[in-house]
Amino acid sequence: FFKLSNSANVQFGIGDSANNPIWVDINVVSVSAVIYDFVANAPYAQWKSGAGLLPFPGTSGDSRGFAYQVNNPHLEDDSLDTAPGLLTVPQNKFNGYIQATFPEFQVQQGDRLQTLVNCEFGATNCYVTFRIDYLLPNGAQRTLWSWKEAYDKRFYRADLDLNSLAGQKVRFVFMLLSSGFASSDRAIWGSPRITRTGTAQPPGPPPTLTPLPPLPATPTPIGQPPPTVVPSGCDKATFVTDVTVPDGTIFSPGAAFTKTWRLKNAGSCPWTTAYKLIYYSGEQMGTSTSVNLPWNVAFDQTVDISVNLVTPNTAGKYRGFWILSNANGQFFGIGSGARDPIWVEINVAGESPISTGYDFASNICAAEWRSTVGVLPCPGTDGNSNGFVVKLDTPKMEDGSTGAPGLLTVPQNRYNGYIQGFYPTFTVQPGDRFKATVGCEFGAACYLTYRLDYMAPNGYIGTFWQWREQNEGAVYNADIDLGPLAGRSVRFILTILATGSATNDRALWGSPRITRAGTTPMPDTPTPTFTPPPADWLMYTNTTYGFQFKYPPGSERFFEAANNILIKLPITPGTTLREKYLQMTVRENVNPCQSPLSDTSPPGSPTETVVINGISFFKQVGGDAGVGHRREWVGYSTLKNNACISMDFVLHSLHAIDPPPPDFDKAAESAVFPQIMQTFAWLSQEITPTPTFTPSPTATPTGTAPTASPQVVVSPNIRKLSMMDSSNGWAIGSSYVLRTSDGGTTWYNVSMPGVQSVVSGFFRDASKGWIIATTLTDVERTNLFRTADGGTTWTPYEVPFSDGYVQFLDDMNGFVLAGLPSGMQKHAVSLYQTSDGGATWTLKYAVDPSQPNNSLPFSGHKLGMAFRDTSTGWVGGDYPSPGYVYLYKTTNSGVSWSQQSLPLPGGYESAYITIEAPKFFGTNDAILPVWMGTSTGRDLFIYVSHDGGGSWTRSGGPVPQGKNTDFISVNNGFAWSLNGTFQTTQNSGGSWSQVTPNVNFGDNALFMDFVSSTTGWIAQNQVNGTTPLYRTTNGGTTWNLISGNSPAPVLPDLTITSMRI
Repeated sequence: FFKLSNSANVQFGIGDSANNPIWVDINVVSVSAVIYDFVANAPYAQWKSGAGLLPFPGTSGDSRGFAYQVNNPHLEDDSLDTAPGLLTVPQNKFNGYIQATFPEFQVQQGDRLQTLVNCEFGATNCYVTFRIDYLLPNGAQRTLWSWKEAYDKRFYRADLDLNSLAGQKVRFVFMLLSSGFASSDRAIWGSPRITRTGTAQPPGPPPTLTPLPPLPATPTPIGQPPPTVVPSGCDKATFVTDVTVPDGTIFSPGAAFTKTWRLKNAGSCPWTTAYKLIYYSGEQMGTSTSVNLPWNVAFDQTVDISVNLVTPNTAGKYRGFWILSNANGQFFGIGSGARDPIWVEINVAGESPISTGYDFASNICAAEWRSTVGVLPCPGTDGNSNGFVVKLDTPKMEDGSTGAPGLLTVPQNRYNGYIQGFYPTFTVQPGDRFKATVGCEFGAACYLTYRLDYMAPNGYIGTFWQWREQNEGAVYNADIDLGPLAGRSVRFILTILATGSATNDRALWGSPRITRAGTTPMPDTPTPTFTPPPADWLMYTNTTYGFQFKYPPGSERFFEAANNILIKLPITPGTTLREKYLQMTVRENVNPCQSPLSDTSPPGSPTETVVINGISFFKQVGGDAGVGHRREWVGYSTLKNNACISMDFVLHSLHAIDPPPPDFDKAAESAVFPQIMQTFAWLSQEITPTPTFTPSPTATPTGTAPTASPQVVVSPNIRKLSMMDSSNGWAIGSSYVLRTSDGGTTWYNVSMPGVQSVVSGFFRDASKGWIIATTLTDVERTNLFRTADGGTTWTPYEVPFSDGYVQFLDDMNGFVLAGLPSGMQKHAVSLYQTSDGGATWTLKYAVDPSQPNNSLPFSGHKLGMAFRDTSTGWVGGDYPSPGYVYLYKTTNSGVSWSQQSLPLPGGYESAYITIEAPKFFGTNDAILPVWMGTSTGRDLFIYVSHDGGGSWTRSGGPVPQGKNTDFISVNNGFAWSLNGTFQTTQNSGGSWSQVTPNVNFGDNALFMDFVSSTTGWIAQNQVNGTTPLYRTTNGGTTWNLISGNSPAPVLPDLTITSMRI
């Protein structure tokens, strides 16, 4: 209602009295309507659980899981919903689930998906996750939304904006996932629907849907339906893990792959190699119908069982079920009743048939694109600072040319940002080549690195090719032979790495593709024909473990011990083959018994069990590849009592030589391998002498691995000491890596061939270590070298850093904090993380000197790094500000950092504080040494944590003038002071006991390393180019010089009583 007003602000209106208002009267009509009703379309959805396809409506109480329509759902708060909903109950198993894949729907701008979610009234122990995914036409599945729900007498209404999917045809997938046991999980989807807003009248409903066609029949070897499993009383299995191909792995159509399950014998009957894994039901994926177990499995032991499969040729989700069979053909499985099958579940995505190659641009969104922030949308949006990828039909390259469709990839807009696309698994065949035209987008001043990486089935990531590019007006045509990967099923990764700032880094992949010379399938591996060895072959006999074998003359033996030997075999000179060798390894109490090379060089072809001379061997084939280098191996492993004996044959070839020599004849060079294996035999009479470590004879190898015969280094110069126990340990000098097996008395040079400078390193045990070093052949480039056999062989990796603190949490996961101080208390560092043992590295954080607010500051010296796990870590250091605690913590693998405070003792509030890094003993307990300098001296304090480094408490008083310290547990530690005292603690530094040593190390003590309460080492500063190394075996009372030259005696303090001039 409205009235008029005159200039005096007196209101008036209409009518006889001039007092009535005027008005406006409208009707508001809703133009938003339900355009898709998921309840009404539930009968047309494909319902399934871990047990396979399910009917709709289901039957209440079906242990496989069930769903049906509920007209007035009873909600958690005891109210009744007025609209129909869906009651969904997952399969009754640990982490069970149920899902419905609905018919295809085309999303329009403004569409919204709405639903109420909660547990059914009375299901008080319900604890589930609601999740809505969507399937793209190419088979790629993405998660739209998820919600964790527990029974709290409340419900939640989701209202999801679908604009990001506008214009796309998708199939929505409603999922309900149990969090633990599913026995009490009953969940309601309340009135799930898609609403659409019209411009005039409410939009009309979609056309009537047609029910889904019946699924095609699946051939099985044991009839349909599969028989009910009635296991014997003594056969029972437990599922341990998916060794390869976890559920949901994405493959290209028609890709070959190997699925491996790890199962445990949970019954009382031993499994023999007559036991089988048999195809049971579901998608067979073109495989044989049964495989025998590779070795015998006693109670509580595990076995890895592999089958070779081929993905279907059309996109979709597929699952095949497998069951175990004993020697009598009786089925048994997993679960409480030993009657449930195991399964393989994969997603097939992509449109291009791989029989003629692969088009990366056409399959852009079959890949998973990632940057530091995580998974990116595909296609992306130009300008997204998180990084993006889009397909361009006519990309304009930096030289102004346009070509076939390609990809525009832009890394995350940050210092050293990146973007990566992980494509579905692809099986490489001989003759396959990767081709692309690479260059900056026209007008973009980019400076970046292109990289083609590959991921093996076990998660190993290797770099196959890389190219540094900047906009100089020319493009590069990549044409890369993928031959080193032939026969392997890998996921290719397109990677773009910024060099410094990522601004203007717009990188084009012009027509990226894999071309295939023909469609002729790969030939089967021929059955080898064994030729008896000549009479002049030499004999190797291992009396400790009771076996022997022969090898050809002209071979050289290295690193001979009871559990190891490396034999270099003769090769034909003048070819690409650099070396060929046999590495024999014996490991006790390992399960499964397999090649130790499978830990560092992922297997690339199917495994099998072979019988040679009546002995069953587990045969594996694998290798690593990079531009230029190729390492291929075949391994044979057999178990005798508790000893796993592995015979691994390695071919190392080099293909980056100019001019290139002729390729070696692989068949001819490999012919000796089965000949050697034919001579393997058990000794008829075994004796068990005491094994001793004997240095191998001097010889000079011709390749890069294995290393040369270990030479004794007398009185070495030691920069870092890492003792593993009272006998075995490692040391690093400026130009070599050393190993000892007698407590440091004797040191052997086990450096990688051609080493020029050793920068830093890390050692996990007496066998495994990582070294940052340069070599004489390329002093400008630093590599990371890895060993898993005590320095016998080293694997080199190209890395994006040249120095740094190194730490590995296990064989695969590690960190490097790289960067050198730049003066004026400035120290720019970069943190890198690896999950494949050091083969590839991801930049997690880089200090940007141009930015004022780095979460890990540019200022201050970084003196140490320690990670508790793959997410949580610390960096310590110092900064010349009174009372400044330089301790920074990350909980997201180094992406961001926050300063951690320490309670300072009285009188030290303005001290100059120095912190290196904490030392963890398990998940919760840790020790943090802190040095505090005042005008009266520099004292050592010990802080302790029992909550995983969340907080730190000072244990007690100081160690006056404490210089060196080491702890062997959270309670037991040692310290050396500049005043000549040696002290021990048994309560985390709460109190210290003084020990009077027979040597006064003074201020010359360089470092300290203890392995027990009695055994430890102290090194002093260099004397005449050597490092004096002392050892104690009685807790620090007596120190014996075991290496190096004795330093000059420490002079006593001199007191001047009078002076005359």
